[in-house]
Amino acid sequence: MFGKALKLSSVIALLLGLVASVPSYAQPPSPFDGCNVVPQPAMNEPLEGRLVELINAHRATRRLPPLKLVTPLNETARYHAYDMLNDSYFGTDTQDLLEPSPGTVLVGVICSSIERVSKHYRGGTVAGPSLIARDLSTAEEVLNLWLSNPATRRLIESTSAREIGVGYAEGQSEFEGYMRLWVTDLGARRNVNPIVINREQQQTNQTQVELYIYGRWAQVRLRNDEGEWSNWQAFKNTLSWQISAVPGVRQVCAELRSGSRRETTCDTIQFVGATS
Repeated sequence: MFGKALKLSSVIALLLGLVASVPSYAQPPSPFDGCNVVPQPAMNEPLEGRLVELINAHRATRRLPPLKLVTPLNETARYHAYDMLNDSYFGTDTQDLLEPSPGTVLVGVICSSIERVSKHYRGGTVAGPSLIARDLSTAEEVLNLWLSNPATRRLIESTSAREIGVGYAEGQSEFEGYMRLWVTDLGARRNVNPIVINREQQQTNQTQVELYIYGRWAQVRLRNDEGEWSNWQAFKNTLSWQISAVPGVRQVCAELRSGSRRETTCDTIQFVGATS
């Protein structure tokens, strides 16, 4: 009897040990928690690009240089649009849902938009808070809204910004219903002098394009795709150039020099073929 009891207790101990050894699989943290930027896929890239085109077209009417669409700012803007949709809020600062009770939405501010963007836009200076809009269907409506407000208009017409990112997200939020969310971030990186083709239009059917190159340099030379460099010429911020007449994504690079200083900067545009 004693031997049987001993065996039974050993089995129980073994089973308890097996249960204790089973690993616990905790839920992974949400990408929308905290003050961070986790890159998200584009929901509607043509809409994002259209807003960049319109902003640069407006800047041209004020004789301001075009802004270059860049990945770090695009990621910050797109992430914030997703974050607002995921956590059911609308604001420039990052907010998280804090265990809301039934019928109550409780959110907490985690960090400012400038802090959020600065953490991801390394080496850059953020021009100001994020520009945001909701429940508008077109880029034209968004730009008109921002231009109607003196504070957001000043950001769009900023003379310190050189680069831009735009994010768009839409869908059913948990507490705010269906949302369409637009975000734009502006900034500039030290010692980065962007080249911008056709004021950052998404595509062209002409091989003749206009370039804007930031900075002050003595000379510049250009090339298409991986082709040969042109001859050096006196630097100008605005130049006309001929891209390759091959349908697809075409790249133009500029090499800049002044004394011992050199920098190479590139931009792309979709060439859709010349019209007949």
